Amino acid sequence: MVKQIADGPDADERFVREVTALRLAARAETPVVPALLATDPGERVLVLEHLDHQRPSSDRIVDYAAALARLHATARPEDVGVLPPWQGPTQADIDSFLRLAVALHVPVMPGVSDELDGLVNRLGQVSGHALLHGDPCRGNDLHTATGAG
Repeated sequence: MVKQIADGPDADERFVREVTALRLAARAETPVVPALLATDPGERVLVLEHLDHQRPSSDRIVDYAAALARLHATARPEDVGVLPPWQGPTQADIDSFLRLAVALHVPVMPGVSDELDGLVNRLGQVSGHALLHGDPCRGNDLHTATGAG
């Protein structure tokens, strides 16, 4: 599989982050990411192992949770600072989310804004060395003969 990081003001940083994260994740005893086969930093291109997707087991969520745990465990204390700094969500993201809810006619319960503000503040104070999935949602997983990832 060939992937290119699109242009943008932070494209080089996104490329470095992706390559570094894939290399760290490759430490997992049971694979949680495709193998990184080659890169072209000048073009921000990654060549990844092709994996055949299989129908998930009936324990899909358990398999996925186990894969996320393996991913989180791949980074070590000495890896602190290896990944480029991460910028978490901001007040602008909260405002955008709440505007979207209004535009979709989804009721915003009292206290939601305060809860989101608290979450953003907590995320801004997170430290540590765990390698975290950037978008852990249903459908953003791959089930293979060796498990989920």
